[in-house]
Amino acid sequence: METEVKVLTICTVEMGRNGISTFIMNCFQTIHKNIVRMDFVAPAIGDSSISDFIKDMGSDIYELNMRNRNPYRYFVKLVHLIRKKNYDIVHVHGNSRTVAVELLAAKTAGCRVRIAHSHNTNCNHYTAHALLRPVFEISCTHRFACGREAGIWMFKKNDFLIINNGIRTENFIFSRKDRASVRNSLQLTDEFVIGHIGLFNEQKNHEFIIRVFASCLKEIENCKLLLVGNGRNYAVMKEKARKLKIEDKVIFYGQSDEVTKLLSAMDLFLFPSKFEGFGIALMEAQITGMPCIASNAVPESTAMGDRVYYLGLDESTDKWVEMIRRLKAEKWVRESFYQENNARIRSFDILNTAEYLEKLYLSFVRKRDLCVTEKIFNLSL
Repeated sequence: METEVKVLTICTVEMGRNGISTFIMNCFQTIHKNIVRMDFVAPAIGDSSISDFIKDMGSDIYELNMRNRNPYRYFVKLVHLIRKKNYDIVHVHGNSRTVAVELLAAKTAGCRVRIAHSHNTNCNHYTAHALLRPVFEISCTHRFACGREAGIWMFKKNDFLIINNGIRTENFIFSRKDRASVRNSLQLTDEFVIGHIGLFNEQKNHEFIIRVFASCLKEIENCKLLLVGNGRNYAVMKEKARKLKIEDKVIFYGQSDEVTKLLSAMDLFLFPSKFEGFGIALMEAQITGMPCIASNAVPESTAMGDRVYYLGLDESTDKWVEMIRRLKAEKWVRESFYQENNARIRSFDILNTAEYLEKLYLSFVRKRDLCVTEKIFNLSL
């Protein structure tokens, strides 16, 4: 049976282990395939299992790796693809107004519905972000953002819808069995484990994490640092730990498909990002019921309950260490957190997000746009 809506989802970063890709794939896995057909474009595919899964589900994925090297050729290929497949909607996910390239290609190809989806509050190419604003404004028909701050960053005073970063929330409920299994495999007994999950890049600020942890070792006994993920700064951070002579206290775990189990093994989560559109990893960590400390560059809308604390990156490491020491001293009942904060947590469940996105797609194509009565519309189903 033919689907009601054909959507080309364009990821402007590598399809791999990152926040945008995770959100896209969570939606794809959940949305009704008999209603919405989603195909994909990305400048690179960093994980072949993603493309394999997409193809197994009957959808297509196109790797157009000339986005930065040859923008004109990239633009032309996009126009041809959108015309050939006759997509009803082009939904572009990115961190800046450079998504204007994809939106203009969709406009040129005759696609009526062109969605810009903001996933961050800063970018690495601010000049292009500023210069492309006029093209962006004439090419965009609908505006989505992962949070209020991300929407204001991309869209300024224009209206936008907040689409919550949905996950399978029940998968992140704390498990004592998983905790024991992971800690046993890592040869951890009674150590206090400070953790972080994320790409090793400038945004995630691993240098700060390691610096804070080195100070922790002077104040708090029996600590370990567990870093999960990979990225271009991975080797640099390993060398930093070696120079600080703390390499035996830091576990560089690498990439993992068992994030939920690893979170249960941790005791405290550090998230000192330099900027964030939302921060899925912080949300996941909170759901496991452990205390979390984030930078004040992370939107406070990430709070799922009362176990996340926000500190400034300009504060001394002593203040971060003092907060860690205070939280370590408290007794946390992790199993109860999910139920106590269920309403807030469930509003970020992927089932709600995917259902809402599906309704929006159908409404846009049927020319019955959902009414936006406020500047900011927050999903609370």
